[in-house]
Amino acid sequence: LTIDTVVPAAPTITVATNPSNNVTPTFTGNAEANSTVIVYNGAAALGSTTATAAGTYSFTPGASLAPDGTKAISATATDAATNVSPSSPVLNYVLDATPPATPTIATATNPSNNLTPTVTGSAETGSTVRIFNGATQVCQTTAAAGAYSCTVTTLAPEGTKALTARATDPAGNQSVAS
Repeated sequence: LTIDTVVPAAPTITVATNPSNNVTPTFTGNAEANSTVIVYNGAAALGSTTATAAGTYSFTPGASLAPDGTKAISATATDAATNVSPSSPVLNYVLDATPPATPTIATATNPSNNLTPTVTGSAETGSTVRIFNGATQVCQTTAAAGAYSCTVTTLAPEGTKALTARATDPAGNQSVAS
């Protein structure tokens, strides 16, 4: 007969990308060797997995974490004697699976004799805005306070140019081209 009254230490929990557009991310961490790890979103159990003999675990929810928003992810570990650990510190997982709105694009003067014009427009704050001339990227910047300004590298030779803008938010979602 083996008596075990020792409560496991609280597990750790991490995720590779945060914020992310992944609605079923893989959470990893450390827990007591061979313990059952239950992963929670708030008070709701997402599911369980078993820690390896080395004390590591990996868990991917079987269902989507949608809708977008901050998820309070935590974990507990239960050993073979059914002792339950304290909860891990909460991991605030930010789910953003919604693409940013299509950015606007404008130039100060059209037509222009400037081969490196500055283009401006509106885009989701914090998004990376890329300006294209056809399929070629000619400028990149980050939108601040809903606006951006970017000086194009070159639009030589002369002629009509088809400039478009595309925004990518911090979670990796990409807008449609303007």
